[in-house]
Amino acid sequence: MTSISTDRSPASSARNSSRAYPPATRDIFALLAFAAGFLVRPFGAIVFGRVGDIVGRKYTFLVTILIMGLSTFIVGLLPSAAHHRHLRRRSS
Repeated sequence: MTSISTDRSPASSARNSSRAYPPATRDIFALLAFAAGFLVRPFGAIVFGRVGDIVGRKYTFLVTILIMGLSTFIVGLLPSAAHHRHLRRRSS
């Protein structure tokens, strides 16, 4: 007999979603996400290096810090996976 879990906590959904892929695939995805930063970094250096040469390093540094702060704030505003599950159950 199969038991169905009724635990709706975010931790249980994280455990269930981590089983969607085999461990080797999860490791490769993690390494690919890490590699994306190294691939994009030279483009940021070219763009912000040029902007730094034109308008100054201090202003460019301020702009990059603001971009990172705003991006972090916007990610914090995103709804959680539990909220999406709640909306999906409500609409059906």
